[in-house]
Amino acid sequence: MFNAFAIITYDPARRSYSMRSHAMGYAGDYPLTVRPDGFSWSHPAGPNATVRYTATIRDGEWHEVGERIAGSAPPVKTLEMRLRRIGPTEWPQAGAVAPR
Repeated sequence: MFNAFAIITYDPARRSYSMRSHAMGYAGDYPLTVRPDGFSWSHPAGPNATVRYTATIRDGEWHEVGERIAGSAPPVKTLEMRLRRIGPTEWPQAGAVAPR
């Protein structure tokens, strides 16, 4: 099971977006690049590597791909998920929506 929560903010003085991410007991602040069909962000993964996530949102579906990039080697896919909303919720008052 995977749990994550993020807050995306816009800084008008810097004219840039950032994301505060919380996932699996870790948290961090990351620059966010807005794309016509979604967004991307990355974080360091060791001295010579980066993990990049690219999310696209189309026809009610969130499609996200994570890739590890090390030096000049081609990116290696580490994650791919497709999410579709399953219904409304009264969260947090009513509790979480159970997985199906």
